[in-house]
Amino acid sequence: MTKSQEMRARIPGLMNECQGFIDGGKTAEAQAKMDEINDLKNRIAIQEALEAEEKEDIKNSAEGRMQEARKKDAMAEFAAAVRSGFKNAMTEGTNADGGYTVPDDISTQVKNYREEFFDMTQYVNVEKVSTKSGERTYQKKKTVTGFQVVGEGTAIPGITQPEFERITYTIAKYAGIIPVTRELLSDTDANLIRIIMRWFGRNSAVTRNNLIFNKIKTKTQAEIGSMNDIRTALNVTLGSVYKPTSKIFVNDDGLNYIDGLVDGQGRPLLNPDPTAPAQLRFRVSANVIPIVNVPNAFLPTVEGVAPIIIGDLKEGITLFDREQLSMSRSDVAAVTGFNAFEQDGTLFRGIERLDVEEVDGDAYIYGGIDLSKASDYGSGYSAFLGGAPIASGSGGEGGGEGGGD
Repeated sequence: MTKSQEMRARIPGLMNECQGFIDGGKTAEAQAKMDEINDLKNRIAIQEALEAEEKEDIKNSAEGRMQEARKKDAMAEFAAAVRSGFKNAMTEGTNADGGYTVPDDISTQVKNYREEFFDMTQYVNVEKVSTKSGERTYQKKKTVTGFQVVGEGTAIPGITQPEFERITYTIAKYAGIIPVTRELLSDTDANLIRIIMRWFGRNSAVTRNNLIFNKIKTKTQAEIGSMNDIRTALNVTLGSVYKPTSKIFVNDDGLNYIDGLVDGQGRPLLNPDPTAPAQLRFRVSANVIPIVNVPNAFLPTVEGVAPIIIGDLKEGITLFDREQLSMSRSDVAAVTGFNAFEQDGTLFRGIERLDVEEVDGDAYIYGGIDLSKASDYGSGYSAFLGGAPIASGSGGEGGGEGGGD
């Protein structure tokens, strides 16, 4: 399955989420989900164009032409051997007798190893800005007590007034340079410029991921030591305001941990979404929450504690994008250690300007799971609970609904 096909497989699940918001009368959430779908479709179109270009490059590469020429030479040699009655046997083992005609199987077409790649920006709010710094005004959260009964002719008492606060952002520049010699650009069979562009794109995504996770990690890490902790986080800490749009983010180690959890009847608590099998859902009591698996390379386990993020990061985190990744090249510029004009080369430069800020810290929880408590996945549920499994019908996890959906 190609990368574009994997991306396209996510669309049905997102559309179902959008329909759920529409059915629930949540117009703003439905519009946000629709924007996410449209953004994904745009990225799919770009990815498909890249894949088509790659196929065309392979088809028209110098390597392909060389292979075709080798086939013609081999046919001519075979015909000559037939005409001579195969009097002189040619062997591959001896260079003079034919070994020179057998080329080494060396491909200069650059192939990619399968690598871990993850784009966290799809899960946070991204706001495009046009200034280096700025402020956003929010109304503070405050308990509203309502009006009081007032008798005829009685003075009307005052009520609490709304208060406001501001979130500030300051854009910083992030950049990198790759020097390339003119000979390499001229002589290589591979589309080196396209490879460099893709490399800068990956560096841009990693930069944004790092900024987002570093901002999240500024919160004090709470210990998530039981299923009850997750349930309380969803039902109480996040509550009805954020729970409907919340997700659980775990790395590979955390996913491996919860994948071993079962209810009191041995049914797994982690299951694929029937409408989108690539999307996992985790059942926590009466809640069924989407799981997002972040590779360890981007969200590592530290000292045996796997990070876990619970909540709605689109409400909690905003990435202020002043300038999306821009690339330029020069054959006359100079940097420390490389003068493009003097050394007959080209400098490729990538720059982007952005900032990441926490907007609503109440919208998510940053916690950690101590993996040392998961020594036996056969009893993983009880280890996570810190006690015996909940029996069916007890009113806690494991009772009522089945493990599969």
